[in-house]
Amino acid sequence: MKNSLPTPDSNPIRFDHFMAKALYGREGYYTTPRSIIGPRGDFTTTPKLTKLLAQKIAEWIESAWERQDLKLPVIELGPGDGTLASDIRSSLGFFSRQKLNYHFVEISPHLVKQQ
Repeated sequence: MKNSLPTPDSNPIRFDHFMAKALYGREGYYTTPRSIIGPRGDFTTTPKLTKLLAQKIAEWIESAWERQDLKLPVIELGPGDGTLASDIRSSLGFFSRQKLNYHFVEISPHLVKQQ
C-alpha cells in the first residue's frame, strides 16, 4: 500500500481511488484473510450480536409470501460471512426456505469464501 501513495514529485491520487485500494486492493483491509468482523475483530454488526434482526426479516418475508405466492428475491449487499442469511434461513419454515431466492453481493474474496 505504501508504494501506491503519491510522493511530493508525483501526481495526487483521487480520494475514492485511494479508499478503493486501501479497502479492496491486493493488500486492502477487506481482502486480507484475517478475521475483522465479530467480537474478536475490529468491528461487529447486528447479525453477529443477535438473531433478532434475522427473525424479523424472516417474519416479513413470510408475510409477503402470504400476500402473493411468489419467490421473493432477497439481495444482501456486503453480507460479510453470511451470518444474516444463515439466520434468516434458520428462522423460516421449511416451505418458506424452498421459496427463498437469496443473493449475495460481496467484493471481498476472503469473505466470499466464508459464505
